[in-house]
Amino acid sequence: MENKIYELLDSDFNTVAYRFKTDIGTFDIPIEVLEKELEYLPESDGKMQSTDKQGIVSLSAKHNARTILYEYLGLEKKEQESSHITFGLIMGNSLLKLIERGNTANHRNCFDKVKAFLDNTDIAKQNILSLYGVRRTGKTFLMYQAVQYLHDKGVSLAKIAFITISPDKTEALELMQYITMLVEVYEIKYVFIDEITYVKDELSLLTELSDCYFKVKFVLTGTNSAGFLPLFRQYLYGRTLRVSTSYISYNEYIKLVGGCSVLEYIRQGGILQADTLYEDNHKLRLEQRAKLSEEYINTAIIQNLFGTIKQSDYFSNKYSLLSDMYFNDKGSLETLLFKWLQKYSEPLSLNIMSRTLESSDISVAVKNSISKSAGVDLSGFRKKLTSCLKDYLNIQDFAEVHKSKYCSLNFIDQFKDFLYNIDCIIKNTNMSKEFLIPIGLRYGLVCETLSSLSDKYNDIAQRYGVLVSWDDFARKLSETAEGMLLEDVIYLELTMLEVPFYKYRVNNRAEIDFVVGNKLFEIKRKKEPFPADCRWLVSEALHWNTENAELYLLCNCEDNYSKEFTEREVWDSFIEGKRSNNKRVSEEDLAQRDAADTSNKQLVHFVKIDYFLSHLDEYI
Repeated sequence: MENKIYELLDSDFNTVAYRFKTDIGTFDIPIEVLEKELEYLPESDGKMQSTDKQGIVSLSAKHNARTILYEYLGLEKKEQESSHITFGLIMGNSLLKLIERGNTANHRNCFDKVKAFLDNTDIAKQNILSLYGVRRTGKTFLMYQAVQYLHDKGVSLAKIAFITISPDKTEALELMQYITMLVEVYEIKYVFIDEITYVKDELSLLTELSDCYFKVKFVLTGTNSAGFLPLFRQYLYGRTLRVSTSYISYNEYIKLVGGCSVLEYIRQGGILQADTLYEDNHKLRLEQRAKLSEEYINTAIIQNLFGTIKQSDYFSNKYSLLSDMYFNDKGSLETLLFKWLQKYSEPLSLNIMSRTLESSDISVAVKNSISKSAGVDLSGFRKKLTSCLKDYLNIQDFAEVHKSKYCSLNFIDQFKDFLYNIDCIIKNTNMSKEFLIPIGLRYGLVCETLSSLSDKYNDIAQRYGVLVSWDDFARKLSETAEGMLLEDVIYLELTMLEVPFYKYRVNNRAEIDFVVGNKLFEIKRKKEPFPADCRWLVSEALHWNTENAELYLLCNCEDNYSKEFTEREVWDSFIEGKRSNNKRVSEEDLAQRDAADTSNKQLVHFVKIDYFLSHLDEYI
């Protein structure tokens, strides 16, 4: 074959090595190998030529480097070709810019795990740390801060390399060749690789990180978090420490971004993003949140899935039904997955959507938005809204997709398993409830469904005598959705902390929102709750199976406070509230009021939800 030499350049177009294609094979020679010869090789003008501390030669020395290599290898001089590296590479003092960026953010809670990994000197332990999770959860900044941590410990920046992979540009073989050069020539001890899952082909070569370079520590991240699945399950099974970044609790969130309310946390989606200004007009807020959710689902879930199916045989085998539909009907698969997420997150399943909206988010909003008055056909109004939602969610088309050869119950199971594996679903077995994370996923999907009613709402309301404008209705929908998500935020935080809690049904009409030990908690969105809001807490405390039950009403009050009530007082408040809102007081309501205890006062603690979530150790 024809012998050729290629210059290998870094992202700044500096020569870092030379690649030789010869009869006996292809191999790279780092420029540092030639450093001594270059220092004493004169230029044609008689001046001495030197290299800098990184071993990068100046343009005037390149000709001499080629000459030496030709002579050493006995190659015939041919036309040179250039090939710069396909990824970003930062070493030495250039890393100070990354450290500066890392200083602009506070540490994630999981940074303690990163530090423990970097501090561990036991070579028998894993030498690879994988930071994985959904987008906008601080993975890259964790690596910037890890570089700073090493620098502060006295590790020379000359022993650290930071690599950034761009989508579909770098092959695994090329990456491993450069890692070999960094370790064997530059004696790099810490290698950070951002966006490792953007490598074009299979990542099986990464087993060499553990097999050949067990004394070097590697930190890997990837936006395409699904791309880590074959790494965890196959190539690096048992060889990498795993740290998920997907879930950011409210308590951690306010540490990272500064003080904000839990409602602002919900509106920001529970992820780290530039401040988003939400319109005061609730209709626009619904539409804006829906648009952001659609963009996030497309990149964080659907394209995450598609990219990994295309890249990994392991993934295609594990999720064979998804893979088959991807290669045969990619467009329909994308539509199907988005529709399924819409139903899942409401949570509006196919069964729920076949019923009225009595138990859905929208039904709750309808009940709170309008009162029964003469000329109002509330039943017809609900049925029509139900019909509109069914049309929007395309239930029938969804059923048709189920009949296709690509779709089955196993298809949905595979997609749910995928969501579990990329940490988009967390399950609480005590409640038999699944949570989408980050919280912005469910919030955005709810807004997507609700905003679909906007174009038809005014005609429907007028037809059935509902005298509530869309703006007012949208405001109530928005408030109700956020109120329900408050419960999700609390339940999810307790689940992630592995706190044993459960819901407790009082009777066929109501339940206590959650119970932890002898503590009973109700959740209300109100800023100024009424005694009536405590009726189930106070009534149940009289019959509780443990002594000294502690009662808490979590709400949006300005300050925490405590009050005592008898059972009769809270039921009087409930009936008074119904009458003042022109609602019918049932015989059952009056019977419960009349039978209520009048002598035993129960102490109820009113706690601001923001405070509860940021001081959980005081209550749990």
